[in-house]
Amino acid sequence: MKKIFAICSLILLPCLSFAQNDNPLTDDVYTDFKGISRVIRLDNNINVMQVQTDNKSFDLVAYNESEQIIWQTSIPGYALNAGRFKGKLAAVAATEHSTMKGNGNTYKGFIIDPATGKIITEKVIYEDNNDYIEQPHAMIGDNYFKFSMRQTAVTRSVHVGVPVLFIFQIMHWSKEMNETKKLEITDFNDKLDVINTFDAAPNGTFIEVTCNDNSDTFVSWLNGSDIEVYKYDAGKTSPSGKLDADVSIEPSDDTELSSLFFLVTSSTKPNSLFYALMYRNEDKDPEITIGKLDFESKTKKSATEVFKRADIKAIEKTFVPVNKKMDDPDIGAPKELVLKNVCTTDNGIVVVLSGEYTKAIQNSSYPVGKSLLINGYDNDLNLKFQQFFPIENFSYPSVALHPMKNKLYVVTSTKDGQNDFKGVYGQLDMNSGRWDSMDFLTRKSIKGYLDADDILWFDKNYIVPYMKGHGMFAVKYNLSLQMNDY
Repeated sequence: MKKIFAICSLILLPCLSFAQNDNPLTDDVYTDFKGISRVIRLDNNINVMQVQTDNKSFDLVAYNESEQIIWQTSIPGYALNAGRFKGKLAAVAATEHSTMKGNGNTYKGFIIDPATGKIITEKVIYEDNNDYIEQPHAMIGDNYFKFSMRQTAVTRSVHVGVPVLFIFQIMHWSKEMNETKKLEITDFNDKLDVINTFDAAPNGTFIEVTCNDNSDTFVSWLNGSDIEVYKYDAGKTSPSGKLDADVSIEPSDDTELSSLFFLVTSSTKPNSLFYALMYRNEDKDPEITIGKLDFESKTKKSATEVFKRADIKAIEKTFVPVNKKMDDPDIGAPKELVLKNVCTTDNGIVVVLSGEYTKAIQNSSYPVGKSLLINGYDNDLNLKFQQFFPIENFSYPSVALHPMKNKLYVVTSTKDGQNDFKGVYGQLDMNSGRWDSMDFLTRKSIKGYLDADDILWFDKNYIVPYMKGHGMFAVKYNLSLQMNDY
């Protein structure tokens, strides 16, 4: 049965703990760079970090589990994405980028030798001089390399000479920016030759495009009040099926749906997709819907949970501390709940919720996060566990989820004082639903936040990046790394 609601922006339970080592940081691995674009796990022992050094070039740096650099390659362009592909590395970059105007119209693909970092093939994969702002998206996996380009209804002349931040505020969420004039999706082989291309017919407000390990493509749209997901089989140009999510929404023109609707492919069944959506129901209470779309059986199912203040307080009371150094759980008021992250496991899906609000100081503001509530569901969407991660006041609230051998590793950042941070870590047993351990990653606070989106995961340890920003308008960073054991 479908529910009617207006989109908005989650929740809680128990915990345990043992100490992490206070491992030292390797400071200033990079200085005055623009950021990390992506981290790729090549195998159990090597990760590759894609680092945007400036507007004109990026580096690919291969690290082993001992934090040693195996190779390093500089490549021209503004990085869009990178990943493993057909036993090699693939990367995509815009040939031009400026802080004022953003990306140019030309994009290059690169095929790289993963053993040496040398470029094997370099080729322009997209070039267009049309008059409309476009949104590129590169999808790279072991069995696929896809590039999609969505053409919006916003003309390019509007943003010439206007600062990016101003564009973001004034135009990005406008009705014209959400309108799709064309969505082109192209597949490439490992020589960067085109092997298939098709236009996905616009059918409402675009949400996102994703794909599975079989190289099938899934495109989601908001058509009226319904979320529709279309499947395009690998090598085909027309959809082979369509399923609707068990929700009905009424977003405003300035809503970016991809930030509210999480759609991920199953780890074990490529033809199944999980989705998660946080919203306010007819009673104005926060409610989350977790769903599953099975394109093989052409079936779907969903589960919901409503969060009222009394429900939240009742769950908080069930919390069992596992580390007395950690705060008591507090996810704030129901109206502050947001959906933070989603990941699939061998047996289902994990969803992370948190309270989050904006804090104003003098002439600036920044996001402040509350404790995390971690919900684990099996493949039939039965709730298997509900656990707290009791942290407070993290201003850069990205959350890393790393499932491995029935364990879930959670890493994020917590604020320590006015401008200092600490990394925090937890290991959750997904069979029992209890924490094995939980602690800070350092005893001393750090001048810089933990970049949870770009952790280097290995079999026996992981390397955490800390970012320290500086500069008023064109912010640049210094990068420090810290190696930690599981």
